[in-house]
Amino acid sequence: MKMLKLLPLFIVAFITVSIIGCKSATDLNPNTAPQAVLTFSPSTIDISTIVSFSAVGCSDAEDSQSELTFRWDFEGQQQWTEPTSSITIDYKYSQPGVYRVGLKVIDTEGWSHEAYESVVVNDTIIK
Repeated sequence: MKMLKLLPLFIVAFITVSIIGCKSATDLNPNTAPQAVLTFSPSTIDISTIVSFSAVGCSDAEDSQSELTFRWDFEGQQQWTEPTSSITIDYKYSQPGVYRVGLKVIDTEGWSHEAYESVVVNDTIIK
């Protein structure tokens, strides 16, 4: 009989300890995704211009920039380059148009973040 009276108290105590003791996914893995920042120059581009893309502004709370890897999609086709540790890369467009360039930055735990910019490539040669 005493056991039945203590059962509700035990259940409340068990639930309280379970809730307090639970950890969220971020508690179990405190890593956060890196932040991707994509820039390029020059801003005026034609089909003869070599464009320099940069990931210099990328950061991560847990990893230094030298530990991050980068993948690029120059034409918005989800055709990413192989991972590289280089924070800058050059590319030359062979056709005029508007391209959605993507940068994917990946940290040492495999977390990633993407940034996108539109690049307008003129069909006339800029002098």
